[in-house]
Amino acid sequence: MYKNILVPMALDHGISADTLKVARILLAPGGAITALHVYEAPQGSVSAYLDEDTVRSGFEAARTRLEHRVGALENVVPLILKGHTA
Repeated sequence: MYKNILVPMALDHGISADTLKVARILLAPGGAITALHVYEAPQGSVSAYLDEDTVRSGFEAARTRLEHRVGALENVVPLILKGHTA
C-alpha cells in the first residue's frame, strides 16, 4: 500500500477512471492521490508575442481547470507545475 500515488495527466485528455481505480486499490488508509499536470509555457518565437499577463492567465486557467476536474474527488490532490512535459 502506498501513501502517495502520482497520477500524471494532461488536461486535454482527461483523467482515466481505470487509472484512478487502480490508484485507489493501491492507496494506503489516510493516503492521497496526486493528480499532476505539467504546464508548458509558450516557447521560442511565440513567447515574443505574448505579454506576462497573458502567460500568467494561461497558467491560472490551467490551474482552475485541473482543480475543477479533480477537486471533488476524494483523496485526490491537484498539483500543477511549470516546466517541460517530457
